[in-house]
Amino acid sequence: MTHGNTVAQGYGQRAPVRRAAVLVQPPPPRRRAHRNRGLTPAQRYPPERRRLRRKLIPVVARGTTPCWRCGAVIGGNEGWDLGHADFGGRVMGPEHIRCNRRAAAQKRQLLYGPSKYVSQPRRKRPSALGFFDPPARHRH
Repeated sequence: MTHGNTVAQGYGQRAPVRRAAVLVQPPPPRRRAHRNRGLTPAQRYPPERRRLRRKLIPVVARGTTPCWRCGAVIGGNEGWDLGHADFGGRVMGPEHIRCNRRAAAQKRQLLYGPSKYVSQPRRKRPSALGFFDPPARHRH
């Protein structure tokens, strides 16, 4: 019979209960998440912008609306974003998804330099280090 942290023994004596040690690991260090990741459009954009996008859906679906960045027509079944000026944030109009993503990448490179994750073209190894190369396969 247990009462709290003790176990009843004979003759009214109580002995402490030995509990198994629980190893609690500290949580992993938190990386700073991108401020917009994991948010719904309702959390990410103000109501006026969401209303404007809803109004533009049937207009863009006709397939005659030009992309404000490249000028090409956005197809009716093509994905599109409601684009904004790069450094002003003012809504400019519908744009292709690829135009929007390309502009974001170009802005990121302008502000922070090229990404370290983009592979650079491989330089040719000097002939003096040719002994590191695997032997060439001969076809018979």
